[in-house]
Amino acid sequence: MEEDIKGKFVTRTKKNGIKYKLYVPQNVTADTPVFTYAYGTGDPGIEKCVLEQGSDSVFIMTIVDWDADLGSITMDIVNEVKQEFGVTSTTVTPSGFSLGGFAG
Repeated sequence: MEEDIKGKFVTRTKKNGIKYKLYVPQNVTADTPVFTYAYGTGDPGIEKCVLEQGSDSVFIMTIVDWDADLGSITMDIVNEVKQEFGVTSTTVTPSGFSLGGFAG
């Protein structure tokens, strides 16, 4: 049986080696908005904030490198996560910092 990941951050790795952190709220529905945050290295502090305050959004935090096609990778992850959790909302908010700012 697959572990229930709702309400916490988990780190996943795509087949191409790209890593991302995923947070899915306990009350995820088809209308749940998606928030993406791309960054290069370091800890942007969002994970701690979301865990302490909670969120009604799916959070996808991509950890990218300089040579990556940031926008394409991020949207690929968004589409996979939306399909996995039955999210059909078209509300996707991109954001990023430092290297990840190129994907926002």
